[in-house]
Amino acid sequence: MPGRTRVAAASGGLSISVILPNLNGAKHLQAAIDSFVAQAHPHKELVVVDGMSSDGSHEIIAAACAAYPEVRWVRQADEGISDAFIRGFGACRGQVVGFLGSDDRLAPSILEEVAGTFGMIDADAVWFNSYTWFVAEKRCDLRKPPVQEITRSNLLAHGTLVGWQNIYYRRRVYDAHLPSRECRWAMDYEFLLRIADLGYLFVYVDDVASVNLMDTGTVAGSNISSDLDGRQYRESCAIAAAYADGVTTPIFR
Repeated sequence: MPGRTRVAAASGGLSISVILPNLNGAKHLQAAIDSFVAQAHPHKELVVVDGMSSDGSHEIIAAACAAYPEVRWVRQADEGISDAFIRGFGACRGQVVGFLGSDDRLAPSILEEVAGTFGMIDADAVWFNSYTWFVAEKRCDLRKPPVQEITRSNLLAHGTLVGWQNIYYRRRVYDAHLPSRECRWAMDYEFLLRIADLGYLFVYVDDVASVNLMDTGTVAGSNISSDLDGRQYRESCAIAAAYADGVTTPIFR
């Protein structure tokens, strides 16, 4: 993809941790892990958090840990995606931290581009576009943000500008702020709204970071972003209302 060879040289020895919470996501879990292992960036680790799956996920995780030293397993029961991420963050060692769902796949060489961008710019976060693959419909959409500046006003006007799997933060950001365990479906949106106006530097890169699968045939039901019963949308609206005090831009224009 454009630009990746150019920025890779600036990556140096920056270490990147990717945290993958999983609950009964065996159908696509191997592909998610494979997309991480295939990354050429040498200073990387995948921290899989799963203490409760019953669909064969644990066998997949155990095999990956045995085959690849950069894959680690936090085998703990969690109370949801945010809690699982926080547990994974407590175990990870990277200078930069990303998120990956079991229904997601990393784009080739994206970790090199992440490291290269951080190597060029002392950013607090680097964020990207993504593909959304609707498996049953045989359709794949390119998701690009309508604006390229992450502010509270823009987040209230346009909703979540970037999915969690497509933004990488310096560890110092998560050291100061963690996702809310109270949010079950739109925790990445709440997190962005909470930190957007705190002076952090967000750098947008016009490239694809991941493929986000929408597959209603999975044991887990579907990627939560597909929001089949509206739970994520309703939580997002409640979050937006809570942060809208004093902001005059419309919510979800």
